[in-house]
Amino acid sequence: MPDVHRVLDPRTRTTVLPLLISDDPDQAFQMARAFEKAGIFAPLPILRSGDEAVAFLQGRGAYQDRTRYPLPSLVLLDLHGSGMSGLSVLAWIRLQPRLQHLPVIMLSASLDPDAIKRAYGVQANSYLITPASFGELVEMVKAINHYWSSLNIHPNR
Repeated sequence: MPDVHRVLDPRTRTTVLPLLISDDPDQAFQMARAFEKAGIFAPLPILRSGDEAVAFLQGRGAYQDRTRYPLPSLVLLDLHGSGMSGLSVLAWIRLQPRLQHLPVIMLSASLDPDAIKRAYGVQANSYLITPASFGELVEMVKAINHYWSSLNIHPNR
């Protein structure tokens, strides 16, 4: 039986290196503020389209320098978006052998059951409703960070 205390030991924690893909400047601004307020001071690249996200994840064009633009350990992906939809970006990620285990959290304001099913159908790791209040957004960001940096065991760990 695994030693649960060892798994939860702070020395085994990983640092979350998030990537936000959202074409809504207000949502992106609020998310960046929420990360700061939650005490998560990792860089938060914000990309405005699915096409830009694919270029970033492939390391193409302006994103070739992996020192400056490292691969994320977690993607926060708006369900809708300009260019490629969030679902299309997620489907593309899952087809990339190097990225297939990259955790992707779909963000949406919609509780549409069909949208939720589609997101999980293309292997979203989570589907979260973007909170209406900033305080709730900060709490959501804290929970995301805690789960993905402390509790979750990733296959590449």
